[in-house]
Amino acid sequence: MVKNILEFKASEELRELAKQTLEKEKFQIPYTKRTTSKKGFFLVKDEGVYLMNAFSSDKNIVCYAKGYDPNDSENLEFDLFWEKMQLVSPDDFAEFIPMDIDQLVRVSHNIKQSLSIEFDESSLIVFV
Repeated sequence: MVKNILEFKASEELRELAKQTLEKEKFQIPYTKRTTSKKGFFLVKDEGVYLMNAFSSDKNIVCYAKGYDPNDSENLEFDLFWEKMQLVSPDDFAEFIPMDIDQLVRVSHNIKQSLSIEFDESSLIVFV
């Protein structure tokens, strides 16, 4: 079983996403009309791979995984970028990623705090 790791570097966007997630109380479940009180982010794979807010907002907060931002000049070689994206998943998806309060506090208060997600076909683990 192949393990994949997505790294989200410490950034103002990641801190703001964690901060606002701490403040909100209702979060959407992808592909449904259901909501949950469990705090978390969306992990999305479409034209890139990124975390974004799972709560309603006028403006989405987006944090790209290292190496998966389609606007990054390092990803200009389309065929290589496409292959790398296929290793994450051959399909586009949005997945709700539950976050503990402690994890959100660490990310929102520490300017050097990154976040990693390790996953395979059957499991997903968040490291903060």
